[in-house]
Amino acid sequence: MSAFVVEDKTINRIVTFMRDDMDLNGEGIGYNPLNADIDRPLCSLVRGLQSTSPRQSILAVALDVLGARMRDMSIAAVNYLYEDRDSDTLQPDYFFEPEAAAPSQVLKSLGCFLYQCNEGDVPKMDLYKRLERFRMQLAYDIATHTKEYDEAEWG
Repeated sequence: MSAFVVEDKTINRIVTFMRDDMDLNGEGIGYNPLNADIDRPLCSLVRGLQSTSPRQSILAVALDVLGARMRDMSIAAVNYLYEDRDSDTLQPDYFFEPEAAAPSQVLKSLGCFLYQCNEGDVPKMDLYKRLERFRMQLAYDIATHTKEYDEAEWG
């Protein structure tokens, strides 16, 4: 198997979708790693920021942190695969940039991301597991919002 560090645009698609899904105030898919009751480490970081910061600034920091964590996972998987466990792959700092995409594109991007991160201890990481759960929920949501699903026989 060959692996590569996933492009920032791939991570940005995923993070943008999670941000937009979270903004729907419960109308989004049933599981989102950005939701306060699920992503405790990220929310702890956000809560640790000054309470005087506007919500948008706090969310922007949270999105940068999530994207940076995702890229770190991708780098760790590549380093593990190529037995370069003690060095850091040189990458510029990550900053979230919105990258809108259709749910099916986000699902495929998330599948690519998780596949590329499936090396070493990365699949054991809490964030990897949350993203895998998010992918399964997104796939279910996409499948159950189709005409074919609506017309399928129950039972």
